[in-house]
Amino acid sequence: MSKKLRIILVSVSVIIFFTAGCKKDSNVLATKMSATIDGKTWNSATRVTIKNSTGFTITAQQVSTTLVTSSLVIRIGGLNTGTYNVIASSNTCLGTYTPDVQTATESYISATGTVKLTEVNTGDKTISGTFEFTCANLSLQTIEIKSGSFDDLKYQESSDN
Repeated sequence: MSKKLRIILVSVSVIIFFTAGCKKDSNVLATKMSATIDGKTWNSATRVTIKNSTGFTITAQQVSTTLVTSSLVIRIGGLNTGTYNVIASSNTCLGTYTPDVQTATESYISATGTVKLTEVNTGDKTISGTFEFTCANLSLQTIEIKSGSFDDLKYQESSDN
């Protein structure tokens, strides 16, 4: 085999190898979850979304370098698009925010607000929506979570389905 043909074959092989690894994964690049928490921008670095027979649970974490710094968990008590009320005494639709997961001494639980599912794509197993709620800790200090959104979060179905 000539040197020129070998170079062409190696070049084509390298191009095929690298472009095959560039398949668009909407769950990694296009998905996001963000909010304004107590007046500061919050963006998640990791997200896990689980669907069970009654709704969805989103667990999102913010990361600084390699350490998880804060966590936001939203439980949506429904499977269809629509607006769900966040009520403190409800176990079906609620949110929790932990500003410092390293100490985990203080968590805030939603008191009032809403979560709106704007899209539920059962084919691709993704959900999108918005949220905002007021949270309180055990000392009755409150924080506001506003302008929250999640886009194309890929969900896994739990075994109770």
